[in-house]
Order: sequence, then C-alpha cells, then structure tokens
Amino acid sequence: KRLLFVGGPRAGTTSPSAEMAAIAVQFGVPSDAVVVDDRALTTREGFERLDPEALNLTPGAWLVTSAIHMPRALKSARTRGLALRPFACDYMSTDSPGWREWLPGTIAYRLNIELMHEYIGKLYYSLLDRI
Repeated sequence: KRLLFVGGPRAGTTSPSAEMAAIAVQFGVPSDAVVVDDRALTTREGFERLDPEALNLTPGAWLVTSAIHMPRALKSARTRGLALRPFACDYMSTDSPGWREWLPGTIAYRLNIELMHEYIGKLYYSLLDRI
C-alpha cells in the first residue's frame, strides 16, 4: 500500500505535496509507504510522470483532492489510463446563503479565482486532447 502525494513546487518554499506527506507521517503513516512527486507544474503533468507499475497502483485506488479540482484531476488520471475512484473533499459552502453572498468580498474573490483556475485548466486540457 502506498500514499502518493503529487503536486508542483511553490516558489521558494516546500511544496504542498511534501507538506501533506510530512503530516501523514506525523499521523502514523509509515514513511516508506509515502511517495512524493512535486516536480510537475500541472495536474496532467503530474499524472504523466507516474509509473503505476513501480508504485503498485491497483485498479480502484483512491484519488483524493478538493471537490472543485476533482473533475480535472480525474480526467487527467483517466487520460493516463488510471482507474481511480474519486474521493472529493474540501467542499466550499456557507452557513447563511443569501443576497450578501453575491456582494464583493475577500472570500468571494478567492472562490472566483479558484473557479476560474479550474475552468481555464479544463479548457486547456481539452485543447491538448484535440491536438
């Protein structure tokens, strides 16, 4: 069994993948079961770099990522031929939806940036698939 963390570098600091791997080890996952690949600059590139046989990735292994990122990550995995089961987390919601949620604010800005990032990523990957 392996716990694989894939995700690119962050300028001048430790990658999110390496940080998550360190947390997994702190929570008791054996360090020899943790694999980190933080060289990829995109989700698609991260899956292209994987060697499923070397990692012993079995069909039905889990893909865990944020709900907003799941469609693009799952498509990238399937393009690579990986039959992963999605497990979405980090759902974004509000306790009191209403008209105030439409007003400009810091949280609305952050959510719009994440949404645009995913839409542009999906468009980019669709264009790559057609080429």
